[in-house]
Amino acid sequence: MLDDFRVEWLCRRTCQMLNIDRSIFIDMLERHNGFNEDHIDKFLTTNTALHERSYALIFHREDSKREVWQLIETIDEEELNDLDDDETDQQFILNINQPINIETEFSIDYVMNYARLSSGDSIDSAYEYLKTIQRLLVMNQYDNKNYYFELKSYRETHLYCEYYHYHNLTKKTFVYFIRTDIQQYLIQSSTFDEMNLIMNENITYGFIPEEQPLVSLVEILSLIYHDILPSVNQQSSTNELMSSSNETLTQRDQLQLGLNRFRLHIKSTLRQMQGEFNLTIPNRDLLVSGDETDEEYVENFEFIVYNWERILQEEMNNELNRRVLNSSPLAELEFWHERSIRITSILEQMKKDDVMKIIRVLTNIDSPSLSGFNNIKLQLQSYLLEATDNYKFLLTIDRHLKILQMEKSFQTIIHMLPNLMQGLKTIWTMSKYYNKDERFVPLMEKIANEIINRVQQKIDIKTLLSSYTLNEAEQFCYQSKQLLLQWKIEYQNTRAKLENDKHSFSTWNFEHRILFDKTDYLSQICDDLIRMLSNLNEFYDIFGLEMKAVTGDEQMVDRVLEHVAGLKNSFLSCHFDMFNRENSQQWHSFIEEFNHRSSIIEQEAKIFIRASFTQLRSAETAFDMLMKFQKIDTTHVLAYEMVRQFTAILLQYCKEIDGTYDLFVKYKDNPPIFKVNI
Repeated sequence: MLDDFRVEWLCRRTCQMLNIDRSIFIDMLERHNGFNEDHIDKFLTTNTALHERSYALIFHREDSKREVWQLIETIDEEELNDLDDDETDQQFILNINQPINIETEFSIDYVMNYARLSSGDSIDSAYEYLKTIQRLLVMNQYDNKNYYFELKSYRETHLYCEYYHYHNLTKKTFVYFIRTDIQQYLIQSSTFDEMNLIMNENITYGFIPEEQPLVSLVEILSLIYHDILPSVNQQSSTNELMSSSNETLTQRDQLQLGLNRFRLHIKSTLRQMQGEFNLTIPNRDLLVSGDETDEEYVENFEFIVYNWERILQEEMNNELNRRVLNSSPLAELEFWHERSIRITSILEQMKKDDVMKIIRVLTNIDSPSLSGFNNIKLQLQSYLLEATDNYKFLLTIDRHLKILQMEKSFQTIIHMLPNLMQGLKTIWTMSKYYNKDERFVPLMEKIANEIINRVQQKIDIKTLLSSYTLNEAEQFCYQSKQLLLQWKIEYQNTRAKLENDKHSFSTWNFEHRILFDKTDYLSQICDDLIRMLSNLNEFYDIFGLEMKAVTGDEQMVDRVLEHVAGLKNSFLSCHFDMFNRENSQQWHSFIEEFNHRSSIIEQEAKIFIRASFTQLRSAETAFDMLMKFQKIDTTHVLAYEMVRQFTAILLQYCKEIDGTYDLFVKYKDNPPIFKVNI
């Protein structure tokens, strides 16, 4: 094991990924007077105080073939004479004057430069037959002995390290190591196990194959970073809805969305490079020579074109049958971008040199076989233009759609809706594809569904009540209701503008049920939740510490609060989707049950309040408490019940005044004096 556990960790990972022996890694460290060790040391010790960015540490292997002449045996005079008599056995003869031992080797270049053939001819490296000669006779004047050498071949592997400056990595298999936090020093640990944990936490590493480096990049984005970053709008912690973290969450979601889009673009590039299909030519000899007047020659070309026509028609039908799999509006934008790339790839196949050569031959003789081929080409060009235009139009609202999908603040989304509607109005007016109801309405429906999804994620009632105060939960519901209403308001405003525009030939007469049936229903649910959460909140406001101080009956106040807590927990037992209209009957039953239990608590509380205020402990404290409830903007019946207790408070106040007066009369002539013993 290497002394530096950090280098040992790099050694093990590199040897495993490149499938090499650790001796090759150690050889790399020892070469060039420790130059590679310096690279590794810089990688491990770099920090942001000295560098603006970090760099990857790269290791790549190079395999080579080494051929040398090695000693096999010593030859005596008798064997040498036998070799001289064999005229058919051609060999190299090398005369030297130096010591020879078992480790003596001669390179091929040395032999080619200084040896001769046994036939007496000079050596010409251009002769191919020389490669078949496997024997070398060495005549050594140093010890007057003759030796027999044989050509041996060895596979050698060398490891190379690069850092900061990268050279000649194209078309090479390599492994990379990247520090995830260059502010964290990778200090040597006392044991390898400890070092292993530190290195795994602070270094990302991977393997880039020679054949398809982009495939590796797609896998990294899909399997590593895609899982590290939570999905857009996914609530990974209970604090994500807090306004203080909105900016960080938005940046995270933008990074997630950008990475996903980047991954899709790379996959599209791979498809273009590899080709999802190829227009092949069964017999390439036809392209080399042929006579256009030869009927068989032309028929072969026509057969190829008819086969291409079938393949292209099938590919085009497959493309036209593709649908947007994701229901988000951003997915539609990516769909048109992907389609333009796929159709471009098909058209590029039709422009290949071999294909164009066949087309030119058939065009010159006006072959009818080109009719279907050319027709498909025109259709593909038309579909490409459509896909490109649609992508460009949707790109004009891309920023607004990102805000709709990622922005945590509903207030920001509400402010964005007018701009989004203006962009949709422009698309409706200018797009040749989206200016029809059957195409534009599905786009609007996807936007409406995105709003619905955001609201449903925002007001997950179980998460809200377990993680946030009632005031916060009520505020979230109110913001959600405002977003749902604003969507409808902005639609109606834009529709009115189109109707009042004298230059507009078409207006938005879309079916109300498709665009607003779900949003209107969710708005009603938000109203119900706001009312119930407000009711719970007012219960807690009334039966707080002040009520305990006024009444002195803490046990009874706690009992009422237990009933209120049970009412609050009833939301946690709501095991159906309240936002689904199909569950409307269950939701109404839940509301009725909530109202019934709430009224029972109110009646019990009324009795307690009336009884308590008839035997008040302090008129001043009770009066301060009533003043507080008068300032609360509430319609809760218990608040009114509290205000009605002024009479009881005045009676208590009179009792306290009378008691004070009686004490004064009793002790006015001989007031009690507290004496201090000195």
